[in-house]
Amino acid sequence: MVTQLNEKALHSLHRYGLIDSGDSLICALSGGPDSVCMVHFLADLRIELRIEMVLAHVNYHTRGEESKLDEDLCKALAEKLNLPILVKSVGQTQLSRMLGGNFQSEARKLRYAFFEQLCLDRGANKIAVGHTADDVAETTLMHFIRGSGMSGLAGIYPQTGRTIRPLIDCSREEIIAYLDRCGIEYRTDRSNLEAGYFRNRVRNDLIPHLEKKYNSRIRQGLSRTARLARATDQFVTSHVDQLWDDAVRRSRMGKICVGISKYAAADDIIRYGLMRRAYKSVVSSDRPEKSLDYELVENADSLIGQHVGTRADLKNGLMVERGYDELIVFRNETISFSEELQLPGSCRFDRFCLGISGEIEDIAEERPGSSVNLAIGIDYERTSTPYVVRTVENGDRVRLLNAPGSRKLSDIFIDRKIPRSLRAEIPVVTARGDIVWIVGIGIADDVKITSQTKKVLKLSAIPSVI
Repeated sequence: MVTQLNEKALHSLHRYGLIDSGDSLICALSGGPDSVCMVHFLADLRIELRIEMVLAHVNYHTRGEESKLDEDLCKALAEKLNLPILVKSVGQTQLSRMLGGNFQSEARKLRYAFFEQLCLDRGANKIAVGHTADDVAETTLMHFIRGSGMSGLAGIYPQTGRTIRPLIDCSREEIIAYLDRCGIEYRTDRSNLEAGYFRNRVRNDLIPHLEKKYNSRIRQGLSRTARLARATDQFVTSHVDQLWDDAVRRSRMGKICVGISKYAAADDIIRYGLMRRAYKSVVSSDRPEKSLDYELVENADSLIGQHVGTRADLKNGLMVERGYDELIVFRNETISFSEELQLPGSCRFDRFCLGISGEIEDIAEERPGSSVNLAIGIDYERTSTPYVVRTVENGDRVRLLNAPGSRKLSDIFIDRKIPRSLRAEIPVVTARGDIVWIVGIGIADDVKITSQTKKVLKLSAIPSVI
């Protein structure tokens, strides 16, 4: 049966390029009206679109007999449409753990992990979910209430990675009308009426209130705002991509270094997008992702006119520092490190994302030079074990090659214009407690190769950038 909903959803498929001929889909099916409608819509088109479909249902067992009835309906629908269905049943131990935290968030992670695994197992390339225009409106309003930026106002995208949303432009009212007209059975999840969830309060209380008191077409207005926000966000993202390529480099240990001149010349919204991306690039993956407040970006912007070394707090353990010609986004942590270097041989030092190898050779006719880079030669007999690789410590001093006297390492770093936040990435090599090499900067004058040198200790550092 061709209906207005079919035509609207088919238009969305073409408009957003959601499905290509030959696609294999994992179709998320909860038993609710949105997912049931989506499965029927796609099943009607599977021959025309030349797609394969596998239905996927997750039973969390949170609603007793009702959860079982949801699963039964999904299985009956699969049989009716002659489609395979795979069901994940959540065990009581796992359910208890999920209920002890943010259940909605944990349930979503589990659900999508299941879908992704099915893609691997079944050779599928896309995941179809039943998000609607109402979901977009609710998400946009939720993000607005929380003070989100443009990407938040964009709500839900028609496609995110391999996840597609064929009903993204269809309202829930249109979906219910379609199902009732076609006599298609679906289930109603009573937990969607519980006021404990923020989305439920927005869906069941706030939006109806706004419709009644302020704007009867608030859902359509929010959906339109979301579409415009998506277009704006995509435009901004393209410019952020360009600025990122032009102005950003990563330090060896993953700190984000942003060239000040190009950053300062960019528009405010582009700077915000770039700093937000830098923040997300550094924030620990084992923490919940949190947005970067606009006010914190303003703090970062204010550093452009400050003295070198001035810092601003980005929260969640991250800072931004005014370098000499860069803004540096980094995790604010100080970790001391010290490990013995076994020579001759090679050792890997993950703390510095660095490997160091050493070998001892007799002096050649042409004496090797004493490099200040990542491969050096020093007088072996003027050193002694243990050889140690460690972080810089307060009060460290050394007389560098051919220098008039010893100096603090902090002063050497200032002369080399190495900002504070990057100094922790520079290892020093000591021999019986004395610094013999600041890796990448220089060797101590006391161990330089001379005409009396008989054996050379050759050291090489091989960095690997995160």
